[in-house]
Amino acid sequence: MTKKLFVLPLMALMIAGCGNNQVPEEELKIICPTGAPALAFYTEANNENFVTSSTPTNVAAELQKNDYDVVIFDSINGLNSIKKNNSNYKLAKIITGGNFFLAGINKTPDEHGTYPLPTADDVVVSFGQNLIPDAVYSTLCREYWHIENKANYVAGATDALATLKTGKYSGQDVDYVFIAEPALTTAMKDQNADTFGKVSIVRNIQEEWKKYSGQDGISQAGIFVHQNAIENKKGKLRELLSKVSDNIEVAVNNPDLAAASINLYGELTDQAARFGFNANVVKLVQKDGRNGFGLVDQTRSINTNEFLESLGKPTFSSEYFVEL
Repeated sequence: MTKKLFVLPLMALMIAGCGNNQVPEEELKIICPTGAPALAFYTEANNENFVTSSTPTNVAAELQKNDYDVVIFDSINGLNSIKKNNSNYKLAKIITGGNFFLAGINKTPDEHGTYPLPTADDVVVSFGQNLIPDAVYSTLCREYWHIENKANYVAGATDALATLKTGKYSGQDVDYVFIAEPALTTAMKDQNADTFGKVSIVRNIQEEWKKYSGQDGISQAGIFVHQNAIENKKGKLRELLSKVSDNIEVAVNNPDLAAASINLYGELTDQAARFGFNANVVKLVQKDGRNGFGLVDQTRSINTNEFLESLGKPTFSSEYFVEL
């Protein structure tokens, strides 16, 4: 009898102990567009659960599905999509705050080193008409620079890059191109480009926006998290957000270290396919604290609704955001 009394409590303790064991959280499934946002995930090159896509519409479509725990996408378009489709994602963090520039071809600075803004006679080429970057540029033209936005529009950043390299648009000589990094540096360093040695950075749009609005940048790429992940993988989400913050600090303040990590992935062509850029581009675009990728480090804070208010656009209620 004594033996039974000893064994039963022991078994009960074992069963109770098993019941208290927590099931480990599964790894996060993440999808990210190639380009500037991907630099914040440079440590994930060999993570099979981290997927990149060079087609933004494919990434946007994931906000209507439930296949990924984390979707990296343009914050404003993402929020609009979630609202329209009543989908299960919330915006957790802004990671890029403006990698846009106004580039000039054959422009000469004044005695203070300032390049002239476009005039009514200049040929200006931009991309993404009526999208958020274009809205920022148009607002700066109208409200801050006090010039008319007479841009000719091409479909996307790739077309803008081609225009900056050739210096031509519909047979005309181009004076200015509104473009994003790292495409700008790609054009400026391409010795085979027709405009090699003739391209200069006329305005950093992020800096101009801060002068105009007082805000630290543009509400650009954001991390969207699925409701199920918020409920069941909160620990993993917090780990990811912490890692992304650390990655951004390194990419802004020690880009050579970030580039060295990217180099471990393989050949330059493999790196470009994975991220949309290679290690050499990271060194050039990020060097000397320039942060051409526009990553939002700890010195900056971007409020999406304040940004939208500055553009005169509708804002979003708190249910579309999450703090982890």
